[in-house]
Amino acid sequence: MTEKNWVSVSIPGDLIEEIDQLLKAHRKWASRAEFIRESIRRQIEQIKSKEAESA
Repeated sequence: MTEKNWVSVSIPGDLIEEIDQLLKAHRKWASRAEFIRESIRRQIEQIKSKEAESA
């Protein structure tokens, strides 16, 4: 099993409040961490896709 390297990030309180509202409204994600991981992955995919289109 590979060892994971973890880092912490600070997120402004107003953004956390928006995330919490989404979590309550949609019940798709089990936690803030899951929502944030998925959001970052989607952003990375979008950037890579745009880069591939312009290459």
